[in-house]
Amino acid sequence: MFQKKVHYVSQLGSMDCGIACLTMILNYYGCKSDIVDIGAEIQIGRDGMTLAQMKKIAEKHGFKFAAYQYNHEEKNLIEYLPAILCNDSHYVVVDKTKKKGKYILFDPANGRRVVDFLELRNGYKDISCVRYSK
Repeated sequence: MFQKKVHYVSQLGSMDCGIACLTMILNYYGCKSDIVDIGAEIQIGRDGMTLAQMKKIAEKHGFKFAAYQYNHEEKNLIEYLPAILCNDSHYVVVDKTKKKGKYILFDPANGRRVVDFLELRNGYKDISCVRYSK
């Protein structure tokens, strides 16, 4: 059976992490998107993309959008993967791996790497988890 995968997208400018993450998620769900096209849909301020802007673009592309604070329990994160996490105004995408307790972190500024849940939780203490569904 074919398993969908998140494909890494690098941010183009210092404030493009939200656009890059949204592009990764849209592509994951089959909405072929390009970071340049997504960036052209919205005016990004000096602090980058807001969750309200992310929601607007996601809904424009036919997605349901939900953002929430999750309680740092691994089981609660797993059911929403892949998801966009935010901490200190920086967005990343996280997805599961085939290894229990390991996750792939797609950081548009620093690349792709495998982390365990403790590192993920400690690195993203004030996590806003964004979930998309078609």
